[in-house]
Amino acid sequence: MTDAQGGPDRPDQGSDAGSADAPAAPPRSGLTEGTVEAGWLRPHTRRSLGRPRVSTIVLILLWVGVLVLYLQVHP
Repeated sequence: MTDAQGGPDRPDQGSDAGSADAPAAPPRSGLTEGTVEAGWLRPHTRRSLGRPRVSTIVLILLWVGVLVLYLQVHP
């Protein structure tokens, strides 16, 4: 084997060997350490929910019926 193929003449490189040439990650603009992104603090816009499901309507009617029955039977 030759040096280009990773033979025995090649020195063993650890995980730290190539990190000196790697560029440092650029800091995120607008953020400093210990702060929260502004997106979490802004109020969210309400999106239209659309029509409720049939099962939701059935459960609401069932609970209202049980409540009315409880109020009629219980003194």
